[in-house]
Amino acid sequence: MLQYSRQTEEPLQPAKMEEGFQYFSQFFTPYIPYCLAHVDMLCYIRQKYKESEVFREFLLWVQSKRTLGRLHLTDLLAKPMQRLTKYPLLLKAVLRNTTDGDGRASLLKMIEQAEEFATRVNLELCYKQQYDSLQSIMQCLESYDVIEAANDELDKV
Repeated sequence: MLQYSRQTEEPLQPAKMEEGFQYFSQFFTPYIPYCLAHVDMLCYIRQKYKESEVFREFLLWVQSKRTLGRLHLTDLLAKPMQRLTKYPLLLKAVLRNTTDGDGRASLLKMIEQAEEFATRVNLELCYKQQYDSLQSIMQCLESYDVIEAANDELDKV
């Protein structure tokens, strides 16, 4: 579509993209577990960085690659999450430059789909943070040992 628009010098026709955005949440569902595991991935990378010389060399190799934009591995792992937030922003930029009524209506639907999914991912992240907090509290409570009173005198105190 973009190539066609460039060749013909006609403006983009957002209505042609609308059908693809109807399945936005289905296409991007794998992003949810990926985003939920992101913090764990970063911890794993830090741990391996401290432990393994080979892993440190691998990270340097990743940074040296032009095809990867000379980015750190942690930056590359954040790209999918950033992509989710960029879709609505990109669509809003196209909306600002769209004068066609049908195109605007299509863009508004696409923006809604993208924002709903980003909100869903954010909610899942909040739920995971709350779950992790509860797990931490439960571990503290489980490790708490109750001391039995040796005699009745201690029970009175």
